[in-house]
Amino acid sequence: MSRVVFRIRDPDALVFKVGETEQLQMGLGDPVIMSDIYPEYDGPYEVTPGPEAQVLQTRNRTVSRVITVGPIPKNYGLITYNGRTITVS
Repeated sequence: MSRVVFRIRDPDALVFKVGETEQLQMGLGDPVIMSDIYPEYDGPYEVTPGPEAQVLQTRNRTVSRVITVGPIPKNYGLITYNGRTITVS
C-alpha cells in the first residue's frame, strides 16, 4: 500500500473523484497552527501611501486580518504610470 502525504490550506476545496470499484481512505492529522510556528504580525493593518517608503514587517509572521493599502491622497500632485513605474510629482 502506498502512502501520499500533502498539506491543504482549505480542506473544503479538496475534491476526490474515485471510480466505483476503488476505495479511498483519508484521514486528517493534527492541524498545524501557524501562530505556534511564527509570531503574529503586530504592525499596522491599514496604511496610506506617503512620500517615504513603508515596509510592513510581515515576513515569517502570521497575519490575522487583511492589510489594506489606502488610495494615494489626491493632494499628492500628478500621478503617472508608464507601465512599469508609478511617478508622483
